[in-house]
Amino acid sequence: MRGNNTEPEIALEILLYSYCRTFSVTPEEAQNTPIKTINKLMSIHGAVKELEAEEIDKAKNRRG
Repeated sequence: MRGNNTEPEIALEILLYSYCRTFSVTPEEAQNTPIKTINKLMSIHGAVKELEAEEIDKAKNRRG
């Protein structure tokens, strides 16, 4: 499933699953959300997680 060989249908299901888990949304709600909105929110979430990881690394380096 990793890489560029994922079938579009499976990729969409993975995206919907991730969206539901991340934002505590039901699958029914997710199916009624525009894909553009889901992609945007997941991108923002990914960027926030990256920033969080950087801050954790900085804190660890200060202690160490």
